[in-house]
Amino acid sequence: MPKAATTECAGCHYRFEKPSMHKVETTKTTGSSTGGSIGVGGKGKSRNPRVSKREYKRKVTEWYFADCYKKRKDADRKGCLWISAVIVAVVIYFVFIH
Repeated sequence: MPKAATTECAGCHYRFEKPSMHKVETTKTTGSSTGGSIGVGGKGKSRNPRVSKREYKRKVTEWYFADCYKKRKDADRKGCLWISAVIVAVVIYFVFIH
């Protein structure tokens, strides 16, 4: 009987079978570059220097075991709740106290 493919969990770094894992695709910035040019000849705007910036991104696929995936989701929720509580506190301060 064929075996399922295995991969490493991005949370705990143990290897598990892929059917028991969650696939998460994200985009990460891997670098950037800055370039410039100076127009030669002409008048006005054609002689103005130009600077351009580019960011290099790549698609990353991470696999999480069920327990690590749940921990990751819970951590995201706690972060959102904490930020929401701070925003509410600041609004209450400025509306009622200040």
